[in-house]
Formats: sequence, C-alpha cells, structure tokens
Amino acid sequence: MVRQIFETPEQLEHEARIAATVAVAWKCEVRKLPRLYSLDYCIIRKGEITGWFEVKRVKRTLQEHATVFVTMQKVLFAEQITYSTGYDCAIVYEFADQLAWAPLSSWVGKGEERRRRRMEFHSRNNPRDDQDPTPIYVYHSAEFKRIDVPPAAA
Repeated sequence: MVRQIFETPEQLEHEARIAATVAVAWKCEVRKLPRLYSLDYCIIRKGEITGWFEVKRVKRTLQEHATVFVTMQKVLFAEQITYSTGYDCAIVYEFADQLAWAPLSSWVGKGEERRRRRMEFHSRNNPRDDQDPTPIYVYHSAEFKRIDVPPAAA
C-alpha cells in the first residue's frame, strides 16, 4: 500500500517561509530537496552543499514543549546522509515564540556525556492512518538553540 502524502500547499508555504528565514539568519542559500530525500532542505554556501535540515512547525511556545519527537526514519536518514557527505543535519522548529534548531541525530551530548537519545513508540493523538504509530526519538526543549532572526526577515 502506498502511503498518502499529508503535506498541504499551506504547509509547504509555511515551510518555504521558515527556510527563507533560516537562509537569512545563517547567511546561506537553501534549496528544497525532492520528497524522496526524507529531509526538507540543503544548505549551500559558495555554490557547495554544506549541510541539511528538516523543518517542523508547532503552535505552542518552546517552553510549553518539554519534549518534541522526531521519527526514527527521519533521524536514520539524517545520520546516513551525514555519514555519506560529511555534512551535519539539523531539525529546525518554528515554535509560537521563536525559531530554533537542534542537531538531527540519535546521539545527545558531547564527549564523555555523549549517549544514545531516548526512544519511544508514539502516535499522534489523532492518527492519520495505520502507519502513523512509529518509533520516535525524544528531543528535550533545552537542546534547541534559538535562531536569531534579523529584523528584515522576521
């Protein structure tokens, strides 16, 4: 069975707006990736790809989210593309109060504090189909770093 695509034109417009803001804040060019890539955008500097990111949007503030979830499939693809290219992946969230990012990785911490990220089996409150329940990685809100948005991009 082929799974239905749930992205709406409105969601894609929001995603494009967020990506444009990221481009200004990070002083780079961004390009939308084809759907098969499982990530939303690549980062380009001086004509060369230098990174990757996924865009998410939620209606609550960062402080209202003790945790956010990212599917295991998304994280595994991000780690595969990082391994293959040598360029890191990020998850960019637009919260109600700010734009923020975190590394898209199954690992958390650095050096001796580095450890595997917690996993759960999770589903939306209102599953969209029978494939919605899935293994996820748990991100704590404290892991996110604010993206400083220049006034012209806000």
